[in-house]
Amino acid sequence: MYVTDAGSETLDELKEIMADFTDLPEISPTTNTPSLSSSLSSEMSFLQLGGNSLSAIRITNSIYERLGVHIDLKELYQSKSLSDLTAHILSLSAQSTQVNNEHLSDKTVALMEEDMVLPEDIKLSYKTDFKLKHPLEIFLTGCTGFTGTVLLHELLQLPHAKIHCLVRANTREEALERLKASSKNALRKWLLSYDSRITVVLGNLGDSHFGLSNAEFDELASKVNVVVHVAASVNFLMPFSALRRVNVLGTKDILRLVCLGKPKILHYFSTTSIVKGHLRKEVPLERYPKGNLAALGGYNQSKYVSEILVTEAALKRGISAVIYRPGMISFCTETGFANVTDKDSRFLSAALQMKVAPHPCALPHSLFLL
Repeated sequence: MYVTDAGSETLDELKEIMADFTDLPEISPTTNTPSLSSSLSSEMSFLQLGGNSLSAIRITNSIYERLGVHIDLKELYQSKSLSDLTAHILSLSAQSTQVNNEHLSDKTVALMEEDMVLPEDIKLSYKTDFKLKHPLEIFLTGCTGFTGTVLLHELLQLPHAKIHCLVRANTREEALERLKASSKNALRKWLLSYDSRITVVLGNLGDSHFGLSNAEFDELASKVNVVVHVAASVNFLMPFSALRRVNVLGTKDILRLVCLGKPKILHYFSTTSIVKGHLRKEVPLERYPKGNLAALGGYNQSKYVSEILVTEAALKRGISAVIYRPGMISFCTETGFANVTDKDSRFLSAALQMKVAPHPCALPHSLFLL
């Protein structure tokens, strides 16, 4: 279960979902009512709340996104009350947890728990009471990827900011050409002034210290005052063990960089998938017990472990950090640039080429967010 107090927390989540997708003409929140969802009676059924066939599809998808449980439309219609439906969801979730735990090997669990321990050498070498000074010197990872390419251009709009880009390449000339090619693919104009504002760092997130020597690593730490960590190995089929080198151990090296040299702040990019669709509010990691980690899959497991590390470094070692959990990142509203290899882009492309509209029940859950 994805909540601490399973019964009441799940019921609250269910009320929020119902308030989002049903018509509630008989319920009018007053100034003393904090939210519409809190005014719903747990004894009311889906039909009594004004549910219909269209909202039923959206509700079942939202239940899966936020609570990780598949509910049939028939079960939704036949539930006598929200309390009754909550009990059913808890039962299904308990069964799912048991099955998932059986498929998550003891070796993987031990490896994840080992990786969640913050190494002793990740500790600040400077005082924490600092103010960010200008000009900004930003270390950016993932700058040739879909998100990182656009982010690089946004950061270049900051006056006088200099960007240190981690790029896999044999030479600086080759790395710069990779950045320019990514920019062209993203339909972004490359200005001549960018060449003097971008410093290429030849390295690989999958190597210790990004493949830099100790002297090069220390020099980088002495220059930058902002670290933006976007890079990750994204593969939803590979297990945790295959992704940890880049996604987890790479994050540990990012934290080591943050702790050295001049004072700096870390901006870490994670994913909403580790909290199962809680898109509109902050969800502390304590609400996601380790017992359900198998349901996440290898990639999301690696992001979950990395979030634990960043959180621990902030709370216990005093580093300044911000965690972002983006949802589906797709088409640019200004240029139309899209990640054409993304599964949702391919799904929409196939539908357009076939000139057919998929049934709502067949839509990927992420497309309901568009």
